[in-house]
Amino acid sequence: MLMSFSASVLRFFTRASKRTPRPGFHELLTQHTGLSELFRVVPGNAALEVNRELFMSILTAPVPLGLKQIVDSIDDVAALPDVTMRIIQTADDPNSNAFQLLKVVSHDPALVAKILKLVNSSFYGLPNKIASLDRAISLLGMGGIRNLAIASSVSGMFRGGELCAGYGPRDLWTHSIAVAVVAREFARKLKLPIVDEAFLVGMLHDLGLLVIHQKLPKELRAICEESQRQERGFSEVERELIGFDHQDLGTALATRWKFPASVVNAIAFHHHPADAPEEHRSAASLICIADTLCCHADEGFNLTACNQQIDEQMLAAVPVTAEVVVEIQNKVKDLVALACPFSG
Repeated sequence: MLMSFSASVLRFFTRASKRTPRPGFHELLTQHTGLSELFRVVPGNAALEVNRELFMSILTAPVPLGLKQIVDSIDDVAALPDVTMRIIQTADDPNSNAFQLLKVVSHDPALVAKILKLVNSSFYGLPNKIASLDRAISLLGMGGIRNLAIASSVSGMFRGGELCAGYGPRDLWTHSIAVAVVAREFARKLKLPIVDEAFLVGMLHDLGLLVIHQKLPKELRAICEESQRQERGFSEVERELIGFDHQDLGTALATRWKFPASVVNAIAFHHHPADAPEEHRSAASLICIADTLCCHADEGFNLTACNQQIDEQMLAAVPVTAEVVVEIQNKVKDLVALACPFSG
């Protein structure tokens, strides 16, 4: 059953679904063959004779999955462990406290070990080793621990065969972490109150591609090839070939995982931040800028934004100056190198 969405997300899904209507049977006929190949006039008779073999091949041809069908089965591809879902709910609950989060995380010793490993990595650069979970929570905060738990759970989803020529699922994860750390750096530099959220959205912004990879692998390869051949916007090609894009599926996942509206909308509009509701336009623009910088720097899977440009409207929405963008652009490689523990 399709989950319930917020009003803004429903409007987005409705708009996305109308971009490219799903083909009807008569359209499938014309896609596969001309009518002259399917029918022939019987000599001396007004009737038409059907090429039965060709007709049956068209009739039994698989119809591409639509957005609703994929959303309905999304848990088959990307389901978070129960403990991670409880961590998200606890960390995002304004009435929760660090002790409650500690109790939830402690139920999964393997997750505790992963969190402590990441906390003690070069990425955080803490002067002393952190040996206990409660100390990690006090240093990183509930949002920071939530992000580490999600990273530990999500990273294992990036597996399987290649996305397209030259790129595999781990390249997509590398790119996701790159965007996360660059978005986080922007938030830190600009003293925005969304440092943890910027990392989270950056990490999850392209998760919809993982769903397309699992559900429509041939179509994803075609999308990659077409976007490279014509140097067009990746999401534009997605909508043309399959009727929706990875932003739509990422929105569905973020909604299923009960993330706040700010996270859902930043994922939903990270390629088109000008279309985001005004209150979420800043975060969406921030992710779009970070995504563009990482794709231009060839960090992991870069096809989604390699033809994307940063414009004045995005800068004003954050707000950030072009000078700061250039400063962080020059640090992308170093920032990503520090985040290598997340790629393991």
